[in-house]
Amino acid sequence: MYHATRIAHPDAATTGWHCHATGQLSVVFAGALTVEYGAGRRLLPPGHVVWIPAGVPHSAREHGTIDAITLQLDGSRGPLPHEVLAFRCDGLITAVLRRCTTFGAVPSDAQLRLIDVLYDELSQAVECGWVLPLPQERRLARIAQGLLASPADGRSREAWGRAVGLSGRSVSRLFVAETGMGFAEWRTLLRVLHSFELLAGGESVGTVAAACGYESVSAFIAAFRETTGETPGKLFAVGV
Repeated sequence: MYHATRIAHPDAATTGWHCHATGQLSVVFAGALTVEYGAGRRLLPPGHVVWIPAGVPHSAREHGTIDAITLQLDGSRGPLPHEVLAFRCDGLITAVLRRCTTFGAVPSDAQLRLIDVLYDELSQAVECGWVLPLPQERRLARIAQGLLASPADGRSREAWGRAVGLSGRSVSRLFVAETGMGFAEWRTLLRVLHSFELLAGGESVGTVAAACGYESVSAFIAAFRETTGETPGKLFAVGV
């Protein structure tokens, strides 16, 4: 099964929890896409791809004017990754996925050879790392949900700890154990990923910086660059 669908509309949309019988490869050309699954959340800006294996429950939320292509891959042409992956797109993947939207119900041999290219690219994909691990411990989960609802909340780890019955030191220790990163690092990643949603919706960098809890645009851009390797303007000006 190799069914590609072009998704292009001006209004953000949300798809509730579901899973697919086949794997799904999606490339984002414009706007941004949030994918939540299990204990993680990924946000994809333009020029990035997400792979969701068959049978993995997930939800999706679009931000801004979305333009994307999704393709179902059934694994009949070779092994596929068993984990959710997000990675930067290149011209080759983009060209193949665009071509896939023209395939008929039964692809030709030449078209199947193009599908094989996608299998090769998936096997070599380098994860971009912009995944926000969601802590499962009940007290940390309360902190995480509070910050997800209000990324600009500037309370210290000690203040958050008092709110859920933990010391500041315990907050740090448990965040590392549950997510692999400290509280401050986790909150920075949350804020930068949240900024993807706002930037995709056309908000100015100044507005986004304030909404994400930064006192200045320069502080926001520094955190953004440290996390993504790009400035907001460059990352959201990707043409694919």
